[in-house]
Amino acid sequence: MTIQQLEKSWQSGKPDAIYFFYGEEEFLRSELLTKALDAFIPDFSLRSFNYDQLSGTTHKIADVINCAKNYPVMSDLRVVICTEAEKMLTPRGAEKVTPKDESRFDVLYDYLEDPNRNTILIFSAEKSGTKTHYPWKSIFAKVTTLEFTPLKEAAATEWIVTRAKKAGRNFETKAANALVSHIGSDLRALLSELEKLMIYTGDREKITVADVEMTTGISPLYNIFALQNAIGTGNKAKAVEIGLRMLEIDKSARYPIFFSLAKYFEQLEVTREMASRGQGENAIAQALGLFGGGAYFVKDYISAARRYPKAKLDHAMRTIVDAEFDTRRFKIDDAMLIEKLLTEIIA
Repeated sequence: MTIQQLEKSWQSGKPDAIYFFYGEEEFLRSELLTKALDAFIPDFSLRSFNYDQLSGTTHKIADVINCAKNYPVMSDLRVVICTEAEKMLTPRGAEKVTPKDESRFDVLYDYLEDPNRNTILIFSAEKSGTKTHYPWKSIFAKVTTLEFTPLKEAAATEWIVTRAKKAGRNFETKAANALVSHIGSDLRALLSELEKLMIYTGDREKITVADVEMTTGISPLYNIFALQNAIGTGNKAKAVEIGLRMLEIDKSARYPIFFSLAKYFEQLEVTREMASRGQGENAIAQALGLFGGGAYFVKDYISAARRYPKAKLDHAMRTIVDAEFDTRRFKIDDAMLIEKLLTEIIA
């Protein structure tokens, strides 16, 4: 079964009672879990009564099954999702070969034979056990399963182009190829970059290779990331050089620069606050939306946040807002404007 086939069965009102989603492509798994809630409990006011999420790290299989046996309240169906299910379903010690080796799975076997049809039970796991061993053998025999394997680059390119089309954008294939080659096939990271591109391009429908170069750092010398890095390290001359060259490459780069720098300093503020509370790099990267390979750059944000205390961050934001406001009141040469802006920020 494919994701499309499964969604079609949901739309037709013919869901199965139990599902097992597994595989390393975490983004698509998580997205499908959200779609399950939208499909079966569309009324948000009823979700607190009819939706439970449990974790294989903190709950036992009996907890999940007992929860699944409950009936919906003012709804046709309820949804129970068990994440990290592999930690709950893996037998102790070596893999077992008979269903009676561990009695804790008896409650699962019984439920597989006679599930509550008023509950949609979904197990979600990064990986499954051996399909010829229990309890996995019973699960694969009795449950609707769907595997989420990491996408190859070609498939990831097609996915991001389709995603952009749904958002009303024409993502050129060459541009999408360039993005995937640079970022990789991590879908969460790709989606994050697409969101940046849509903001960068504004109302323009087409997303080009030049747009990707300007926002993702593919062009190694003159792009928004290189500009942010120069600002973060306090290199005023380099920042001005990059800003002016970005204007030469794209005459309409003024407003994307404003937006990107405002977002950058907001991220530095978040970084500064989290670091002051002793939170680690992983937590900061997640808060900043740095996924996949992008998480590597969290060290740069932490270093830059040390350079820009609260007063400097506030000054930078005011300077950006004032510069943008000046463009509304006066006819200003873009090169002079950007040079003045960067000089004041890194003063």
